[in-house]
Amino acid sequence: MESIQRLSVILLLAGIPATSFGQTASKSSGDVNADGRIDISDAIYILNWKFLAGPAPAPIQCPPVEPGSPELEPSRHWKLDFSEEFFPRDRELLTEGRSPFLVLEPRYQLVLAGEEDGEEVRVVVTVLDELEAVGGVATRVVEEREWQGGELSEVSRIFVALSATTGDAYWFGESIAVYEDGAIAGYDETWRAGEGGAEPGVLLPGSPMIGARYYQASAPGAAMDRAEVIAILDSFEVPAGEFENVLFVYETSAIETGEASEKLYAPGVGMIKDGELELVAFGFLDVR
Repeated sequence: MESIQRLSVILLLAGIPATSFGQTASKSSGDVNADGRIDISDAIYILNWKFLAGPAPAPIQCPPVEPGSPELEPSRHWKLDFSEEFFPRDRELLTEGRSPFLVLEPRYQLVLAGEEDGEEVRVVVTVLDELEAVGGVATRVVEEREWQGGELSEVSRIFVALSATTGDAYWFGESIAVYEDGAIAGYDETWRAGEGGAEPGVLLPGSPMIGARYYQASAPGAAMDRAEVIAILDSFEVPAGEFENVLFVYETSAIETGEASEKLYAPGVGMIKDGELELVAFGFLDVR
């Protein structure tokens, strides 16, 4: 009995439901080593990846469902605490590169649009050809510009670095300028890792595991953003196109009650949906 309990704990930590142990693998299973079975080798594979720099597992897929479906409500899943401490095994962080659901290359841009509270909103996310040192770490600057009702309302500078081994994207801080009538009216939720007790978090994991819960930002009094990996959707369509194997992440805040957002990410593209906003265009800027 003790050995079975220990195995269940290992499977849980590995992101594999213990009730699936011994089953033949299917598209929605925890067969992370792709050998056609769900067994102890899957747990060993995950532990090897997490602690011994072994190969990363493929994301676990699930049957096609829509965001908002009762089957995807976070409250229906077993829970682990949100991870707050992160230990990049290689200690080598990159300021340029790609992970499965993130493109961190200069001049890459996403454009999302939609309606929020009866007002047209447009967000342009651009990876700048600019680096910034945060807490002694070189990071890439990602700029996010938001327009509400045709007026520029906010400009964020987000500091990001990629793990060379896992592809995890680490969030080292953010500076948000609030605009009114075309001019900066103030700053909101500005934080930097290494200042005021702030620590970097995982913006987006390189190999998402269903049920994984982690802090994206850990800046007491400024930003305590956290996320949960809910599913890998077979496909999802937005104005920019239809994408397969889409990552579904549910984000909340530990200090802002009621704040929640559903985000979808497409492989090789990045974010394709943020709440009511959907991707309308993406690609590299032409600098000629």
